[in-house]
Amino acid sequence: MKTFIDESGEFGWKHSGKSVFCAVSVPDQTLPAVFQHFRSWKHKFIGLKKQREIKGHELTTKQLSSFVELVVMPDENFRLTYVAVDTKLTCADVVDKIRDQWAEVLAVCANREKVAGNKSGGLFHEEMSHWVRGRSREQFLWLMALYASVFEALQNTIFRFSDCSFDNDFEEWDIAIDRSYIKRERHMHFWIEWLRHQLGTYARNHGPFKMPSAWLERGHPVTRNLHAGTNILDGSELFGKRTYFADSQSSEGIQLSDICANILFRAFKNGAISYEPLRLLHARINDGAGGPVRLIHMSEDHIWKDSAEEHVHEVTLKDYFTHK
Repeated sequence: MKTFIDESGEFGWKHSGKSVFCAVSVPDQTLPAVFQHFRSWKHKFIGLKKQREIKGHELTTKQLSSFVELVVMPDENFRLTYVAVDTKLTCADVVDKIRDQWAEVLAVCANREKVAGNKSGGLFHEEMSHWVRGRSREQFLWLMALYASVFEALQNTIFRFSDCSFDNDFEEWDIAIDRSYIKRERHMHFWIEWLRHQLGTYARNHGPFKMPSAWLERGHPVTRNLHAGTNILDGSELFGKRTYFADSQSSEGIQLSDICANILFRAFKNGAISYEPLRLLHARINDGAGGPVRLIHMSEDHIWKDSAEEHVHEVTLKDYFTHK
């Protein structure tokens, strides 16, 4: 199974409005055919004599419609998850305050690690705290929307491909994310650790990820990472080793997600949800009927009134996943 994630929009306030993340999930058994359709479309309809990266913002509405019809729709297993933010609703000052609070949380983690005698862990979290505090409000909003996109894509992919015919596709489940402004290897490690922190917060607020009980009964590949003696899934393999940032120039999957993200972004920007390429995509979005699209919103209600100490918890594997 492969999940590719990219974004479209500014995630800023200079030209306030909606920005979009899109996750494309495709099983390994059909991915080669999708890539072949993509290459053929670029050659026949875009006129490329040599394969190169195509950005969604470069395409006309007619070209986007042909992309949906000839690349996306031929494979019913080409599935999309959309997440959006709207800077007309989310205040920049609120984002600044939430960013600084999370930097304080990481500083608390660093102090606890040092007290426990874990010097390297303490230094890592201290450096990460400085990194988070140093993000611009636009970058921090991007980070928050990205982690929400990863979680939404995970849950949607689990349920869309729960049938036994897709079991082998989960032998290697990779999540590839466009690296965007994250260029340094050290910053990639910070983001993966950030994802782990946010996973714990998500699990406490919304409950753990749900997985089909049938997966456990038939020994689904994902369940091989069970914590010893339990039915609790250890997510360290997926989040620690198989979630990574990649360059869109060398990843056709991320190029696909970029174009799909741009389709919804244009619909929002033009105020036309009836935008033809988006209408054509409806059967592949989230619930298979064009929605729902989760809108990430930060308000004063999300700013803590207590200390950062109250927001640092020991997170167990049981907090992450459960079987239903």
